[in-house]
Amino acid sequence: MSEAVKGKPKAGNLFKIIIIVLLALLLIGAAAFAGVILGSKGNFKVGKTVATSTQPLEQAYFQTGEEFTVNLADTDTKHYVKTAIYLAYDKKNKALGKELTENVEAIRDAVISVLRSKKSTELTPKGGEDLKKELMDRIDTVLTKGRISNVYYDSFIVQ
Repeated sequence: MSEAVKGKPKAGNLFKIIIIVLLALLLIGAAAFAGVILGSKGNFKVGKTVATSTQPLEQAYFQTGEEFTVNLADTDTKHYVKTAIYLAYDKKNKALGKELTENVEAIRDAVISVLRSKKSTELTPKGGEDLKKELMDRIDTVLTKGRISNVYYDSFIVQ
C-alpha cells in the first residue's frame, strides 16, 4: 500500500508547483515590461498618443528703422497712418538677422507699399491684424534666408 501512495503526487505538491510556475511567469513578464520601459529611455507612452509641441521659438526682434508716416488710399479726404513696427524671427537664424539688416531699405519699401494701398476704414483693430499678415507676406518676398514669424506694432496712429 505504501507503494501506491508514493507513485501518486500529493495535491499539496501539485499546488506548490503551479504557484512556482505562475510566480516565474510573473517575474519574466515584469522583467520584460521593465526592459521595455527602461530601454525606451522615457519615450514610452501608455494610453492615447498626444501631439507634443516643439520648444517655443526663441525670437529676436528687428526694428525697421524710423516710424512710417504714409498717406492712405482714401479719395474723399486725406488720411495718413503713422506706425513703427518690429519684425520677429527665429533667434537661431543668424543669417536671417543679417539679411534683415542688409535689406532694410527693401523691407521699408515693402511696408510703405502695403500701407499706401490701405484706406482708413480698413485699419480697424481687426484690420490691423489682417495688415500684420499682409506685411509678413510682403516682407517675406524680399527675404531668402528665412521667414519672419510675426509683426509687432510699437505705435499705430490713423488720422
